[in-house]
Amino acid sequence: MFTVSRARHPGFITTTQKDLKINGLWWLPENKEDEVSGTLTIYENGGIILDLTGFFSEANSGELSALQEMNNLREYDVIRGTARTGGSITLHNCKDYIRRTPFDSGTLHAYISCESAFLDGAYNNEQEIKFNRFDLRFPYLREWLWLFGFDADIKDQDNWKLSFHRPEEYISQLDEDQVSIRTFASYKEEGPKRIAEQISYFKFVLNDKISIDEFKEKFLIPTQNFVSFVTDTPNWIEEIVVKSDNDNPDERLTKVHHLFPFKRGIKEKNTHPRDCLFWLKKTDLSFDEIFTKWIEIHSELNTVLDLYLGVLFNRNFFPKTRFTNLMQACETYHSIRFDGNLIDEKEHSNRVKEVVSNIPEEHKEWANLNLYHSNSKSLKYRLLELFQPVDFIYEPYISSLDRLTSKLKDTRNYYTHYNKQLIYKAAKDEELILLTELISTLLKVYILKELGFSDSHLVKLNNDHQQFKTLKEVFPERNYEYVVR
Repeated sequence: MFTVSRARHPGFITTTQKDLKINGLWWLPENKEDEVSGTLTIYENGGIILDLTGFFSEANSGELSALQEMNNLREYDVIRGTARTGGSITLHNCKDYIRRTPFDSGTLHAYISCESAFLDGAYNNEQEIKFNRFDLRFPYLREWLWLFGFDADIKDQDNWKLSFHRPEEYISQLDEDQVSIRTFASYKEEGPKRIAEQISYFKFVLNDKISIDEFKEKFLIPTQNFVSFVTDTPNWIEEIVVKSDNDNPDERLTKVHHLFPFKRGIKEKNTHPRDCLFWLKKTDLSFDEIFTKWIEIHSELNTVLDLYLGVLFNRNFFPKTRFTNLMQACETYHSIRFDGNLIDEKEHSNRVKEVVSNIPEEHKEWANLNLYHSNSKSLKYRLLELFQPVDFIYEPYISSLDRLTSKLKDTRNYYTHYNKQLIYKAAKDEELILLTELISTLLKVYILKELGFSDSHLVKLNNDHQQFKTLKEVFPERNYEYVVR
C-alpha cells in the first residue's frame, strides 16, 4: 500500500483558518478540452495541493509509457478550474512534485504544489494575474483603532435595537497610490445565534496593476509589520482579496490563498489600546504622516525591523537568542543612523600611515591590518550613544549608563564569541531576560522617534505601557551594580 503526504512548506501559512477541500474539473488555459478531475486542498499550515486523477496531456509529446508518465514532472504557470459547486478558480506557480498510483488503483495521480489559489477568479496567464486593488485584514487591527460603530437601544430584554454607523476612515497618500483603513459591519446567523461584528481592513488602491509577489514585497509585508509593531503583538494575514479593475462595479472581489512565510498564532485575547505603543485616536500625528514614514523607514531599516519583529513573533525563543538578536538590531541601527568612526576617516588614514612608517618593515603588514579597524567605535561606545539621547526614560532606575553598557557588552560578547574570561560577567537567567526587555524598549523608542513621535509621547509610553512599567518596578528591586538600590 502506498500513501502520499502533501508537499509541506515549513514556516509557511495560508490565509485559510482550516483545511479547505474543493472538488472540480481542471485544465490548462491552452487546452480547455483536456479537463481532468481532481481535488484542490488548501492546508491551513502550509500547502496548496491539487490532486489530479490523471494528468494533463503534454502537446506534441507523443505516446508515453506509464513509467515515462510517472517521471514526467512538469511546471505550470497557470491552471484553471471550476468547482463542482460552481465558481472559477485559478492556480498560479504550480509544479508536479510527485506522480503515483496510490492503493494499487491502477489510476495515475499527479500531485501538484501551487503557490497561489484565486477563488472566484478566472485568469489565463500571468499578465492577467495583476491587480490594482488589495484588501488586507489583520487580527488586531480593530483593537488598535478602537472605533465603535454599533449603538444598542435597549428598552428591555425583548425590545431592543442594534444600529451601526460607519466609523471614520483613515487615508494615506503614497505618491500615486492610496491606502486607507475602513470599517464595516458583518452579520451572520449560526443556528439560534445572530452574530454582528465590526471588521476593519486596509484597502490599497494602486495607480498601476501589480502581481501578488510585487504587492507582497512593496506593501503587504511592510503593512503586516506595521500593525505588529504598533500593537506590540504578532499579526498575520487573516484575509486578502483583490480586484483588477477598480472602475468596474460589476467585477467581484477575488479571494486569494497564498503561501506566506509568517508565523500565525491563535487570537486568544483582545488587545487594549494600553497594550499598544500608541493609540491612533490619541496621537497628534495623522495616519498619513505615520504610515508614509513607516513605508519609508521600512526599507531603510529593513534588517533592524526583521531582527526586532523576529523576536516579537517568536516569544518562545531561547533567552540567549532573544538577547543576541535584539543586540544585533541595536548595533545595526547604530551603524545606519550614527557615525561609526571615532574620528574623521581621512585623519585616521594619515595617522595609520604615520605610525606604520615608523615601525620595522617586518611588522608593517600586521600593524596596517590591525590599525585599519582601530577607527571603528566599540560596542560599548555605540550603546552609550544610543542610550544617552533617551536617558530621560531610563534615569529613574538606572544610576550608571557606563556600568549598564559594560554589562550589555560583556553579555553580548560572551554569548556571541564564548570568551571564557567573560563567563562570570555575562548576565544569565532572570537577569538576562531583564536586560533583553530593556533592549527591546530601546528599539521601540527609536523606531517611534523615526515615525515622528515626540519625547512627551515617549514619557507617556514609559508611564503607561506594561513593559516599561515592569522595568521601572523590577530594576530597583534587583541587586545589580548598575541600578538604583
